[in-house]
Amino acid sequence: MDLNHLKNTTMDPDSYQADASRTRAPQDKVIYRIHELGNNCKGVQLLHAIIGMTGEIGEIAGAYEKFAYYGQTLDESNLKEELGDVLWYIAEACDALGLSLQEVMKSNIRKLRSRYPDKYADDLAKEDNRNREAEMKEVEYVDGKPEDDAVYKYLIKNAQKDYERRLKRYQDDGVTYEE
Repeated sequence: MDLNHLKNTTMDPDSYQADASRTRAPQDKVIYRIHELGNNCKGVQLLHAIIGMTGEIGEIAGAYEKFAYYGQTLDESNLKEELGDVLWYIAEACDALGLSLQEVMKSNIRKLRSRYPDKYADDLAKEDNRNREAEMKEVEYVDGKPEDDAVYKYLIKNAQKDYERRLKRYQDDGVTYEE
């Protein structure tokens, strides 16, 4: 598609709105997809949870903005209330998806342990150093005996390799080993 005609032209609001609307997903398909998620209005419940979390996160961000940018007191009681509201919406999302909060929490910790075998390190957080496949295996892991699980064995082996890699770097330059 040739977009050169847009380079030196002005854009009025009506033209923008017309151009933007052509990229909108067909609303009938959106409604179908929401309904398709499951019976008992699970798609609507999940949508409510997502929109609710977004609103609550906005309130948390607003409270912090008032503190950081406008010098107002950080209202920790309000933040506690808003975090509780976020948690409520997370519980709603879990329910809509047929997950337990405990299951989500455990899979998140397994994923984080996969990413940071010892503790957080900037080097391990870099996208190029992440093993997304191993992380997703941890998220998808179903509780059982970890020592019998191939993912568990893989992570133990890679944790040892990572330790040896970091130790070698430290021995080479005396600086970069993260405790």
